[in-house]
Amino acid sequence: MNSIKRLCGVGLWNTPPIVFCFAQTADKQVVGTDAETTLLASGVGSVNIAANTLLAGTTYRVRLMGYYDGASTQTLKLTLYLGATPVYVSAAVQPYPGSGGTSGPWWAEFTFTCRTVGGFGTVMAQLASVIWRSSTAAPVQFETKTTAPVTVSTIVDQAIDVTATYAGTGNAGNKFTCTNLTVERIST
Repeated sequence: MNSIKRLCGVGLWNTPPIVFCFAQTADKQVVGTDAETTLLASGVGSVNIAANTLLAGTTYRVRLMGYYDGASTQTLKLTLYLGATPVYVSAAVQPYPGSGGTSGPWWAEFTFTCRTVGGFGTVMAQLASVIWRSSTAAPVQFETKTTAPVTVSTIVDQAIDVTATYAGTGNAGNKFTCTNLTVERIST
């Protein structure tokens, strides 16, 4: 029994619990626009990180899921923000590389960790994602990687935001919908 307690956080691994921060309770849809648009809709909790609470080693996870419809060739780009600072910008991908229409589900997960604190603190962020396409096309992933931390002030409040740019010549048939978005603090 003592070995089980040590494995579950009492001794050997003292892992802090995951802390719920925010859960989206409404869909957010980006329709027929080339403009960068937030994927956040109304929800329970908060996407705000209070000043001086983002400490070295603090890690957050932002998970998003939804579906898309494409009526023409379009490109999709996701960006994670802390306040006005983009901390991760994906490369643009084509959910459907043809000129016909298709639809499918998508999933994305951003993880960012504070590296240093202060007015010129730093965070390192990465993205894992999959966009399922038609049954005849392989799924695509965002190929961008972050190779250096981004400067972010940890001494002011910072709001988490995720935006999408779903470019496709303004076609109203291009719809990118976020149905689920959660924010969790996974380490302190």
